[in-house]
Amino acid sequence: MGVGSSACFSSLPTNELLKKFVGTDVITYNDPYWNTLLSFASRVPRTSGDSRLLDESILPLFHELVNNTPLTGNLATLITVFLTRAVELKDSAMCENSVFVWQAHNALFIIRVLSKLLLEHYSEHKVLQLLQCTNGESSCPASLSNVNSSNNNNTLVCRLLHSIVTVLTELPVTAATYTLHLEAVTSITVMLSGHVCLHNSQPDQTAQHRMFRLLQDQCSEKESAALVQCLLERIQSRTVPPHDPDSSSSFVAGLAAGLWSVLMLGLTGSRDTAHGSSSEKGSQPIPAAPVPPSPLADHSLLLLLVLLTHTPHPVTGTNTYSHALFTATSAAGETKIRMDNSSLTAASSTGNTIEKSKGSKSASSDSLLSISYPGLYSALTLTLHTEQSTLLLYLLMHNNYNFRSYLLSLSELEVVVLPLLQTLHFAAKLSSHHVYMALIVLLMFSEDGAFNAILHDIPVATVPWYCERTLYNISLGDLLILVLIRTITFNMTKMRDRYLHSNCLACLANMSSQFRSIHPYVCQRLLGLLETLSKRHVRVTAAIRDKGASNGAPAGLAATALAHEEELLSDLGVIEEVLRMVLEILNSTLTHQLCHNSQLIYCLLYKRHVFLPFSTQPNFSDVCQNIDVVLNYLMNKLEKTTSDPSVADVQEVIEQGVLQLPKDRLRKFPELKFKYVEESSPEEFFIPYVWTLVYQSSGLYWPPDSVALFDTSGQDT
Repeated sequence: MGVGSSACFSSLPTNELLKKFVGTDVITYNDPYWNTLLSFASRVPRTSGDSRLLDESILPLFHELVNNTPLTGNLATLITVFLTRAVELKDSAMCENSVFVWQAHNALFIIRVLSKLLLEHYSEHKVLQLLQCTNGESSCPASLSNVNSSNNNNTLVCRLLHSIVTVLTELPVTAATYTLHLEAVTSITVMLSGHVCLHNSQPDQTAQHRMFRLLQDQCSEKESAALVQCLLERIQSRTVPPHDPDSSSSFVAGLAAGLWSVLMLGLTGSRDTAHGSSSEKGSQPIPAAPVPPSPLADHSLLLLLVLLTHTPHPVTGTNTYSHALFTATSAAGETKIRMDNSSLTAASSTGNTIEKSKGSKSASSDSLLSISYPGLYSALTLTLHTEQSTLLLYLLMHNNYNFRSYLLSLSELEVVVLPLLQTLHFAAKLSSHHVYMALIVLLMFSEDGAFNAILHDIPVATVPWYCERTLYNISLGDLLILVLIRTITFNMTKMRDRYLHSNCLACLANMSSQFRSIHPYVCQRLLGLLETLSKRHVRVTAAIRDKGASNGAPAGLAATALAHEEELLSDLGVIEEVLRMVLEILNSTLTHQLCHNSQLIYCLLYKRHVFLPFSTQPNFSDVCQNIDVVLNYLMNKLEKTTSDPSVADVQEVIEQGVLQLPKDRLRKFPELKFKYVEESSPEEFFIPYVWTLVYQSSGLYWPPDSVALFDTSGQDT
């Protein structure tokens, strides 16, 4: 965006057409003025910076419009003009009447820009009043008084919302209608954005989300399902935008009416610095294959996330959009899915909830939506390096049992697992929510026994994004263990997020009974984690002991000393929690896969001194028992073999010894099973999270000081 953009926008307040629209003149819905107003070169802002320039340039006009709307009703008349054109849009598209479609797009674009400004400055209640202020001279034509509505709710905004949904679900996407579809998706997103800003952040739930309630009331369950299906189809098809013949021209084209033009939406519609030079090459997840640019797909995904995670309707207690997707079945004739996920109901270790989560039940017989699981899977894996696709995968995995079963039935698991591991690998460069969603998806995968069993049979030839060491010919299971260990280590030293390492350990614990033929380097990293934790445990324990010995400090320092001691005790609790889990994981592997992990046992023998202190400590002695039995048995075998055994000698003793070890000498432990359960009121987390993604990626602009729903500090502006 250059100086020319700013110069052009600065002339908008003096534009005669706009001045008439916002002024005191009443303009009827059939006035030729509208044809002139809507005949500008239609392009939408490419970035939030462009959107900001546009918003700021028309702010004086906007305030004048708000003052005069109760007298003129011109804003409501503009909505009526759009409705009159929307009725004929399908026929116009079939007849290739691009001018008609073009003007409908422009009308919707103006409505969207003004609606966003209204929602920034006023409550949703006030916005609804302003949008529906009418003047007797400009009232709605009789032909629109009975516009199709599922519940006979015929307010102007209701008809507008229903009309936009109809455009999306009934109008085909062509070169002529592409930008109209994009504008329709963006318009619904904007209409639902009221609670983003201060004016609509009210503690009274009944006073919030008015637009969403109107949208849900206006659409029947079938229409809601049709909208979800439409958005999914846009996401799957990733239709590229039509070629722009004026793409080499300046930011503002010449306009017949002297109005404005703004740029065609860019590849992602992101904030200005989203793909800038702030990140070093290779420091971010990269897609496995080239991703065709599709603004319509990207914006459809954002809108779908907004709809799926929204607060349920206060009267019905449901969200018809999430219900449609989470009960969706596979389209007829597609690959059958495995329905025997017995591991999903297994018991977990103490300290973790194991109940079956409410959303993961099988799709009910009242499903209104059937979708292409393979098509959706392909679309997700193509863009799984992005935060939006990771979140959608999480929502589907957690809430649609049939789709989850379909994923677990696939043979090429690396296609979905590798992008998630890459996200964890770049955790330091990504948002904590993105990392957490990727980790939870992996945790849900690890709840399935068949998934864990096949991991070590899937080879991974190379891992170009793994920066610490060149990896060749390891298994997918090895890589998963390696990345989880790396994430735990990073978190313990930098982020100190207890939930993050707890979920990493839960994932490892779920897989531990199926660890087989672990790569030597992975064994070293696993034992290295244990050794690091052991040293830290000794250090923190000594510090606490020293604090106890120096309790005679002056009174003025007592508070500081007490705070430091409490911090040390907290650190000790975390270290002991992680230590015990790592020991449980090793114990589980030796108990269930003793004969298939000679490299791991070799490392255990080499690092035997690490285990000695824990064997006598009450907190760890029980989980060290089997490890001690195995290591002592093999050490006795080695001592009888030779006084100076070579590596080959040790390996031979291990391979023979694990076969000869009497199994009754090993204590029986229940198989480790941890299950992810979503917390109550998940919308309290997801609504701010999703709108943060909209703020970052949609190309829309909200002034940071007006945003109340989420923290804008650190966000690109």
